[in-house]
Amino acid sequence: PGPAIHIRGTVLLPSFTLQILHFLWVSFQDQVGFQVRLNFHFACLKVCNRVRVETVGRVDMRSLLLVTSLLYLLDGSFASHGLNGADSFDPAGSHGTVNVREALPDFIDPNGYILYCPCMGRFGNQAENTLGTLAFVRELNRTFVVPPFIIYPPEASKNSERVEFKKWFNLKPLNAEHRTITMEDFFKKVAPVVWPKGSRIGHCMEYHGQDSKAQCRHKEGNPPGPFWDHFGVDFDGYETFRLPYDTSSSSSRNAWNERFPADKYPVIALPGAVGSFPMNPKDWPLQRVFQWSSAITTRVKKFIKEKLDNEKYVGIHLRKGSDWERACEHAGEGGRGDYMASPQCTHGTRVTITKEICLPSETTILKEVKKVVKKTKVKYLFVASDSDPMVRKLTKFLKQLKVTVVTHSPDDLRMDLAVLQRSEHFIGNCVSSVTSFVTRHRLLTKMPTSFWAVKN
Repeated sequence: PGPAIHIRGTVLLPSFTLQILHFLWVSFQDQVGFQVRLNFHFACLKVCNRVRVETVGRVDMRSLLLVTSLLYLLDGSFASHGLNGADSFDPAGSHGTVNVREALPDFIDPNGYILYCPCMGRFGNQAENTLGTLAFVRELNRTFVVPPFIIYPPEASKNSERVEFKKWFNLKPLNAEHRTITMEDFFKKVAPVVWPKGSRIGHCMEYHGQDSKAQCRHKEGNPPGPFWDHFGVDFDGYETFRLPYDTSSSSSRNAWNERFPADKYPVIALPGAVGSFPMNPKDWPLQRVFQWSSAITTRVKKFIKEKLDNEKYVGIHLRKGSDWERACEHAGEGGRGDYMASPQCTHGTRVTITKEICLPSETTILKEVKKVVKKTKVKYLFVASDSDPMVRKLTKFLKQLKVTVVTHSPDDLRMDLAVLQRSEHFIGNCVSSVTSFVTRHRLLTKMPTSFWAVKN
C-alpha cells in the first residue's frame, strides 16, 4: 500500500468513448481495490459528454501510474486540465496526496459555494438571516447560494411553501455586492457538476457526546424537510465543525478555509443561517441589496397614486396578533437590554426594553400618531398591521386634523413594507423584525423613524 490519494479530473469525450471508459474503469477498479465514482453529465449537445472522475483510497504506485496514464490517454493532455504534478505529486509519500484539479466550466466558482435552509421564523427573520449569511459568505469569498423565502399558508394542514428571491426583489443589487446564484439556478446548473447526487454532504456545528448524524438534522421537521425535498436533496453524509460564525477576522477565515478547503469541499451545506439574530448592526448597510422587483414597485406606485393621491403620508406598523402578545410576555424580564430585533432602537442608547415597547397600549399609539401627524402636517396615515389596524379609532381620534386613514387590502406584507419605506415619517415596533426591515432601509435613505413608547 502506498500513500492515500485523492484524484479529481474532468474530461470531454465522444459518446462511444464514454462507454468504453466506463467498461475499463469498472474492470480496473476490481483489480486495484479502491473506490471510484463516475458521474456523467451531458454536455456539448450530442457531440461529447463530460465525465467527472473522483477516486479516494490507498493504492500502490503502479496503480497510481495506471490511473494517471488512463486519464492522459483519454484526455490527450494533463496540462489542458490543470495537472499540477510538480506541486502535488509526491512519490516519496511525505504528505501522501496527489491532486488533479478539475477543469471546471466557466460558470463554476473554484472558491466554492455556501447554501442553507432559511428555516427560522417568517419574512422579517429570514431577511435578517439573509444579510447575516451574505456577510459571512463574503468574508470566506465563496459564492452565496441565495435561498427562496419560506412562507406558511394559512391552512394548518399544508406544508411550508417557497418563493424565489427574484419574485420579490431585484437580483442586480445582490450580485453587485458579492458573487451570488439563486438556489433554483444552483441546482439546475451547478449542483450536477460540483455537488452531484451521491456525494451530498451536510455540515453543522459539533456538540459533545453526539455523532454527526445525530447532530446534523438538516431534514428534520417542517420547514427543513419540505425545503430540501423541494430541491431533491438527500444527504449522503454529514460533517461537523467547531468554528466561529463571525468571520470578520483573518484567524476565523483561515480556520474555516483550513477545515473546509474549496477543492475538497466545493459546497458547504448548512441546516440554517449562520447570521446572528438579531443581526449585527455593522451589517445593517447590507440592506441595500433588498430592492423591490419591478412588479412590486409598479404596484406600490399605483397604490400611492390611487389611495394617497401621491401626497406625503405617515406610516405606522402595529404588531398586535395573539402570537405577538405571547412573545411580549417575556419582554423586560430581568432588566434585559435587548429582546428579539430591539437593537434597532437600543444600539448605542440606554433604552431598556419593556412590555409597553413590545406591545404598546392604544393610548400610546393614539398619542404618538397624533404628535407625528401634527409635526409633519400630512393628510394621510398608512397603517400596516398583522391584526386590528385600528382604522375607526384612528380616524375618530384624528378627525380634527382631517387625516384619512388608509390600509392595504387584502393583506400583503411586501406591499406594506414597500409603502412604509416611502413614508414621510415611520413609527414602528422596536422589537419586531418586520419593523427592522423598514428601519434599515430608512437609515440608508436618511428618513426619520421612531418607535412606540421609546423616547428619542
